Amino acid sequence: MSSFQRVLAGLLAGTLLASSSAASPDIDDKRGLRIDTSEQMIYATVLNSWLGKSRQFQWVNRNLEPAPSPQDAENAECVGKANFPVTSAHPKPHKTIGDAAAISPKIKLIDGSAWKPSDPGLSMAQGKSVNASVNEGFSHSLISLSEVAFSSDRRDALVSFSMTCGSLCGTGFVLRLYRTGNAWAVKKRCGGYVS
Repeated sequence: MSSFQRVLAGLLAGTLLASSSAASPDIDDKRGLRIDTSEQMIYATVLNSWLGKSRQFQWVNRNLEPAPSPQDAENAECVGKANFPVTSAHPKPHKTIGDAAAISPKIKLIDGSAWKPSDPGLSMAQGKSVNASVNEGFSHSLISLSEVAFSSDRRDALVSFSMTCGSLCGTGFVLRLYRTGNAWAVKKRCGGYVS
C-alpha cells in the first residue's frame, strides 16, 4: 500500500459514525417529486455522520443515484433478514435532494456533472506532500447519495454513499439504517471500495 493510500484509508476510517437525525419537513424537489420526511432524515443522518465536527463545508450532488437493489448479492449482508420488496426493473424518474439547509448547513448542493476535482495525484505530481494533496482533495470532494430503498415495514432502509476526490481518490458503500422512534441511525456499512 502506497503512502497516499495509507493516508487516504486513515482519513476515511471511522468517518461515518452511527448517529441519528431528528425529523424535518417534507420537501419538494425542483421537478415536483416529493421527498418524504423519512428520506430527508436518512440523508441528514448519513451526511451529518460523514461531516462530523471537523468538516466545514461539503459539496453534495443534488441528483440521486438509483436506490441500491435489495436483491443484489453485494447487498445481502446489509439486507440481512429484513423484508425489502422486490424492486421494479422499470426505470422511474430520479429524485433530487431537496433543501440543503434542511439536511445540514455544512453542505452545498451542486449538479454533480459540473463538479471538478482537485485530484491529489496531480497535486503530488506537482510536488505537494501526500498529506497536503489528500487534504486539498478532500476539501474539494463530492458526495453522491442514492434514492432510499425501504423495507416493507419502513423500519429499515438502504442507501448508497460515495465520496469522490479525484481519479484514484474516493470511497463508496451501501448503508443500512434503522428507525428508532422519530430518528434514523446507521446500523451497518456493507461492501464498498477505497481508491
